[in-house]
Amino acid sequence: MKDYCKIPSIIFLTFSTLISCGNALDKYYENIRKMKFIPWESPRDDASTGTIFYGENMEDLMVEFPADVCFPKNDTAYPLRYSTNIEIAQRIKENKISAKGFLQFFTALAAGSPSITAGAEIESVKSIKFSVKGAKREYIPLGLLDHWLTGNFPGQDLGIARLCRSSLTDYEGMSFVIEALNVSSMQFEFYNKHNGKISLSEENISNFLSFDFNLSWNIINGTILSFETPKYIALRLAQIAKVSNHGIDYLISKHTDKHGAFVFYPLQRHRRRSGSNALTSHQKIFSHSKELSKFEFQSLDLSPLDEPMDDLKLFDFDTDSKE
Repeated sequence: MKDYCKIPSIIFLTFSTLISCGNALDKYYENIRKMKFIPWESPRDDASTGTIFYGENMEDLMVEFPADVCFPKNDTAYPLRYSTNIEIAQRIKENKISAKGFLQFFTALAAGSPSITAGAEIESVKSIKFSVKGAKREYIPLGLLDHWLTGNFPGQDLGIARLCRSSLTDYEGMSFVIEALNVSSMQFEFYNKHNGKISLSEENISNFLSFDFNLSWNIINGTILSFETPKYIALRLAQIAKVSNHGIDYLISKHTDKHGAFVFYPLQRHRRRSGSNALTSHQKIFSHSKELSKFEFQSLDLSPLDEPMDDLKLFDFDTDSKE
């Protein structure tokens, strides 16, 4: 078997390439942390950008507002949530996972949302061919977030918007997902002990995988289970520290401490120079209360918190060296 553990340049991000290199699940989480994101390590019903949570650590997070309530998607007239594509290396787009890699593989699949776990008859499966298509980085641009927090953002029910803003500005411990990583689609093909493809149907699919049947899924050619619902695997959290005439102070969490508690740091923002009358773009929003025009909306900075990522760096679980 080729020693892939010595080739870091081909370890990319998703649930793929399961090769024995020590504890693959730990490597998977560690590679997400290296990208300054927090990996989801527990199942969630809602893990997308814009979800408002209460709680100090991953295990205790409680949803205050689902994402779609407070932060419109990018298919609305005035979206607050955007996404950019992230390339996935060709090598990890399709991989065959052996039974010895199932435990760590399904631990990773169960975390985040949607949660996918092993079915009751997974022991009858010798291997799984697993493939992914596309990955996205979702985010809320700070320029839009500033306008939303000051109450002059168009296209939202005023009552709901005030309730959402109040939860973040008036109560301690409230956080929201300002960025998230997801895998766009996944496909599974199951093989029996004789290396033959296992036929799938609506009646038997739950024998092999357990998931919410409200997800977008279908069976292709009688043997391939395809999910088109994005799988969320990592996040960054934000809190509102202060809103004043001088701007908005944000706290950002990109990692947790050894006890699993979120660690927040002040986000550096540009401030007005001493003795200057010039206002930054973040301070100008406090000088008027009128709703954004379409032109003003389109001219705002819609970039993520930091520079775009390179190809997502991932890990390797466990494949059978004979396959």
